[in-house]
Amino acid sequence: MLIILLVSLGLSGLLLMMNPSSTKTQIEKKESWFVQFKEGLQFYRVYPVLFWVGIMMMIINFSSGAAQPMFLPYITDQFHGTAFQYGLFTSAFSFGMLAGSLLTGTLKEPKNRKLVMLGSLFMNGVLFLGLGWTPFYWLAIVITFGQGLFAIIFNINNTTLYQQRVPEHLRGRVFSVRVFLAQAGIPFGAAIGSYIAESFSISALFLALGCLIAITTIVCSLHPMFNKLNDNNVVNLEIPSEEQITS
Repeated sequence: MLIILLVSLGLSGLLLMMNPSSTKTQIEKKESWFVQFKEGLQFYRVYPVLFWVGIMMMIINFSSGAAQPMFLPYITDQFHGTAFQYGLFTSAFSFGMLAGSLLTGTLKEPKNRKLVMLGSLFMNGVLFLGLGWTPFYWLAIVITFGQGLFAIIFNINNTTLYQQRVPEHLRGRVFSVRVFLAQAGIPFGAAIGSYIAESFSISALFLALGCLIAITTIVCSLHPMFNKLNDNNVVNLEIPSEEQITS
């Protein structure tokens, strides 16, 4: 298996090296990373719903960071599973993401994006509750498959939302803030999740994560700001200058 991975990585690198580079030369004003990151933050002040979507992503990644390190003891201790069963369990999530991608690709863009995005997150929380309750290994396989399916449905619609709302010249800067918000939850989730699992149980951890996600999505669905997720108007916003922000 290790040899296969090494060969795959080597072939990927070789193909990237063979990719012809663009012959066009562009002269762009070079700015520091901090300046670009600050401009990305300013866009969220103009369009705050995307900021709170980023906070939701942080909570989801917090839950993922807390749960993933516990999957191995979850399978081996609770179900007395083998290494093959653990691999099958983790692969089910990826197969769910594949199925969700194919499903989303065959459907038209949803008219009610708020329902699709928040609904998929809510279902992910409910499935976390299922992982905490189920005594059956094969049911856990089905549950984690569903988690992958709903996770990719949210991610695809979320990425589409950003691409439609963020002006092209700011997209990279806004996406960098988005990635920062999303990834910030992972290390905290891993630390807190291990503490909860050690102090109580892995099932208690999954139940707590399920409640966290479900309650978060319910609160967001009740807030009127998230109705802007259904706004189909193309956003053409100008980022305020430093003088406008400080004034």
